[in-house]
Amino acid sequence: MNYSIAKTHSNIDLSSSTREYLKKIFLFPMLEENEEKELMKKCQIENDMKAAQQLVTSHLKLVAKIAMAYKYKGCELQLMDLISEGTLGLIEAIKKFDITKGCRLATYAVHHIKARIYNFIMDSFSLVKLSGARVTKSLFGKYKELMSANSEDDLECIANEIDTSIKNVSDMKQRMTFRDCSLNNKLNNENDEEWNDFLECQNDTPEEKIINHDEKTKFLTGIRMACEETLDEEEKEIIYHRIISENPLKLKDLALQYKVSPERIRQRQEAALKKIKNYLSKNMLLQIA
Repeated sequence: MNYSIAKTHSNIDLSSSTREYLKKIFLFPMLEENEEKELMKKCQIENDMKAAQQLVTSHLKLVAKIAMAYKYKGCELQLMDLISEGTLGLIEAIKKFDITKGCRLATYAVHHIKARIYNFIMDSFSLVKLSGARVTKSLFGKYKELMSANSEDDLECIANEIDTSIKNVSDMKQRMTFRDCSLNNKLNNENDEEWNDFLECQNDTPEEKIINHDEKTKFLTGIRMACEETLDEEEKEIIYHRIISENPLKLKDLALQYKVSPERIRQRQEAALKKIKNYLSKNMLLQIA
């Protein structure tokens, strides 16, 4: 291919469709400064979509060059995905570009294109999204370089280089070392067992649900019987409002209702609970240690 991008990064394996795309974008001419200004005015003031399209197509070579640079550094994502994200960054730059600042669109757009591609790489690295904090972005981008320049165990030195904590470096090392693994992956090639087969279910089995339901029903029945047979009316009211009700009252609220002190309500509650406990124990509904 007779293109500077392809020559610069000739060691990158390009699919036929990607090569065809690169051929097409090199057919779009570069813009002179005056042409660029006129198109920007039409795009931003008159909302001219043809002008916006021409601004985009004339800078696609820049997007491809930046995307290729990330591939050259070892990015595992598809080149066309990087170019697509970079193009979105270019569109953002066109919307925000101020022609009165005296610089060319390409100079301004580089930041937006790189930022969009970089964030896409970070978001695609793991199913668990990485933090968007400045320190995390810096660590993510420089991790391989820092690890090759320092001992893997010298986390303090790496942390000092980018002015962050050792914990941040340790966390990033773990994230970069242990990539996401599908639970449907085979344990080995000898059988069809998957990691998913060895996950322990935390939910109750149908049999356990039936047993738990029966035990709960039996216990609640015992509570009701205990209240009816052992408590007076005032104690029943206290137990209901303090324990059984979905919106339990505070001690002071019940104290106002019965015109006694909160401590007296607490004592009546403790006495009522002791009666219930004794009743359940005698009737073999509750085992007391």
